[in-house]
Amino acid sequence: SHINRLADIYRKRIQIIPDIKKIKIKLGLTRQIHLTVDVVDKKNNSPMQNIPLVAYLDDKVSQVNSLSDIDGKGIFVFNSLPKIKSTQYINYQIDYNNTYLNHLLNHNIHPIQSQTILEIIPPNIYFNFQENILGVLSEKSNLEPVIIEWFAKQYSANFVAMDEADLIVISIINIRAVSDLPNDYGIYQTFGDISISIKTGQTNEMIIEKSFNKIQGSDFISNLEAANQVLIKMSEKINDQFLPEIIEI
Repeated sequence: SHINRLADIYRKRIQIIPDIKKIKIKLGLTRQIHLTVDVVDKKNNSPMQNIPLVAYLDDKVSQVNSLSDIDGKGIFVFNSLPKIKSTQYINYQIDYNNTYLNHLLNHNIHPIQSQTILEIIPPNIYFNFQENILGVLSEKSNLEPVIIEWFAKQYSANFVAMDEADLIVISIINIRAVSDLPNDYGIYQTFGDISISIKTGQTNEMIIEKSFNKIQGSDFISNLEAANQVLIKMSEKINDQFLPEIIEI
């Protein structure tokens, strides 16, 4: 009982102080979050070494462990970043699961010692889609809404002019007819190519670039309907093979 009482007294002297109380991050653009805390003795403000620590986001799914060094520093690197939510918290606490104190104190502990506030800012995105369908440049893109909707759902993105953009999405689409007339089977045939890229607005750094070529469309009515079939297949390829890679990157 005496050891238990002393353990509780000394536990209450441990203080976890975040170096950063509030941090802003751009959703989808911040690849890692590096955070540091100081572990000190409340009584004399001296650093405390070898204190097991854990930090986690609100959902407790993304969890990072650390051990305070000789200067009382605990370092946390988060690779898994939060989803859409304007304000979130990273909580720091002593990792009682890695020490005898959890059993000694019979779980009678106050878990959260301190926090860092995460202010999540949605990215600003500019789109430039050029579609040449059967020799005619489209005034309004057929595929741009597909990507706009995805970015809106995934990242709550804002859509802005080029000079305000964090990300620039550029796509060139070209669909051509094999012939003005149907083939011997009465089928109109078209082929299409699409290139799509995303780069950063400030540095022009290429983030991802992809092409899909010779996508075939066919229809019994007209080349225009056959071209629409190509656009549908392009949309499927964007959703299945392009957009998932953006999340990984």
